[in-house]
Amino acid sequence: MGLLATMLCCQGTQVSDEDVVNIGEVAVLEAVEAGGATLVDVRRAEEFAAGHLPGAVHIYLPDVRRGDDRLAGGGLIIVYGRDTSDERATAAAKRLVALDYGDVRHFRGGAAAWQGAGHDLVGSEALRRARPENDR
Repeated sequence: MGLLATMLCCQGTQVSDEDVVNIGEVAVLEAVEAGGATLVDVRRAEEFAAGHLPGAVHIYLPDVRRGDDRLAGGGLIIVYGRDTSDERATAAAKRLVALDYGDVRHFRGGAAAWQGAGHDLVGSEALRRARPENDR
């Protein structure tokens, strides 16, 4: 059984790729600037610590569940992972849709697209890379 099927089997809800809206970096930036969006990074903790989108919350894919207080705002939820090949973000977005979280979007390019567009990541390692004078 695949990862997504395993995660959804107990929910009784089938979610397809068409049920998740994919968005790009410009839409993420607009949502962040408008406020009210919750960015969810579903990578492993060490990946999150190495650098994540500003204001993102870390919810590792296996921990995505109903009733998570970090998602209680009820607004737009934008899920992202490492890059376009990171299936964890797709699986998490589908799971959130299946759990009836409402307006869920998938930032398909993830952290790599964010950086590729010239935006900074935040996190202990990302800040050290941005300020190499701190390593002296």
